[in-house]
Amino acid sequence: MQISLSDMKPLARSLTGFNGSSEMVLGTILLRVHAQGVTKTIKFSVVDVRTPYNAILGTPWIHAMKAIPSTYHQCAKLLGNDGRVITLRGDQAAAGDLLIAEEEIFEIIIDEHDPSKTVRVGTYLSDETKDQIIAFMKENISTFAWSTNDMKGIDPNITTHELNVDPTFKPVRQKRRKLGPK
Repeated sequence: MQISLSDMKPLARSLTGFNGSSEMVLGTILLRVHAQGVTKTIKFSVVDVRTPYNAILGTPWIHAMKAIPSTYHQCAKLLGNDGRVITLRGDQAAAGDLLIAEEEIFEIIIDEHDPSKTVRVGTYLSDETKDQIIAFMKENISTFAWSTNDMKGIDPNITTHELNVDPTFKPVRQKRRKLGPK
């Protein structure tokens, strides 16, 4: 984004990404965000990770702009400086590419004699990190439980899941939701 980080204030906390990974925040920085003629200064958390986007405009920006977001329509409505309602539209092609990028994972077979012992690795990891994970998994293959059968002596209640449902309640059938092919 070609921004000088000299104004960044150090901050020690972590953020959880969309992929579930936890990243340490390097600090926070105040940046002016200009959207359709409306400019607000917003505090951003800075992390050092590879992503397909430069910034995420979250609830602080939504509240500052008094915007009404719609993830379904991939847009946000807000009032312009002149009082008119402005619609900011998302880039659907870019959002689709992002979803495809998140799904780009591949499986690595750790044990050549047992193809069920595989690890799913995301493409967002560097080759060096992938190699380190594979080496670690191969070195410690006997440590990992690849199925519940591998956990001898452990109570099955730890690996099973039950729903605490009142049998006197009638099940609710929800309306079918159609999803696009992508």
